[in-house]
Amino acid sequence: MNSKENIGDIFELCVSKCNFKTLSTLVYMIFKYFDFIWRDIDKFMSNMGAMRCITANKWAKIFINGDFDMLMKDECGGKRSDAFFDTYPEIGINAKLFVVDGGAQR
Repeated sequence: MNSKENIGDIFELCVSKCNFKTLSTLVYMIFKYFDFIWRDIDKFMSNMGAMRCITANKWAKIFINGDFDMLMKDECGGKRSDAFFDTYPEIGINAKLFVVDGGAQR
């Protein structure tokens, strides 16, 4: 039920509705609240497609220090062009199914 793929998929869905940086920072802060160790948090966040711990930690410190505007500022320049799977979403779906089927056969 709670496979890495499912968690990664729900994370991608949430990212489509809100900011990647703030969502990654939220996940990181939740894990730190429950005293998970850095290595485990980093491995989990990397597997689900979130930002790495070192970056999430930086943004958590910025938020905790009261600079909400800096956290919400998006300086990545925006999307410059469509990615391959944006142009051909059916190939992306088939690729994900192939990976899932391959993992199930092991």
